[in-house]
Amino acid sequence: MSRTGRNTPGFCDAEMKRVPDFKEVLEEMKELAVDAGKEILKFYKKELTIEYKTDRSPVTDADKAADRMIVSGLKRRYPDIPVLSEESADDHSRLGERFCFCLLYTSPSPRD
Repeated sequence: MSRTGRNTPGFCDAEMKRVPDFKEVLEEMKELAVDAGKEILKFYKKELTIEYKTDRSPVTDADKAADRMIVSGLKRRYPDIPVLSEESADDHSRLGERFCFCLLYTSPSPRD
């Protein structure tokens, strides 16, 4: 039993109020993904600046623009849920939180 005396292991009423509507989150993420795709298309057939992260993986201006769009959209819509993104510095705000958005991207080679 939880601290509230209900059969919900590990949750109290305050925690339950913070549980997002997962269908709503999914719809929001779909919209952000489409918007980020449109942002990436703005870079199509343009010269891209390619930088290399500490793990030696490439990141382009298009990658960064899409990441900014998705991260800012999630933070605007869900300000209480931390975001960990492959293209952003880890501020460790997710540690100790019940929920966190983790963004990992699969994209074509910068040459595509």
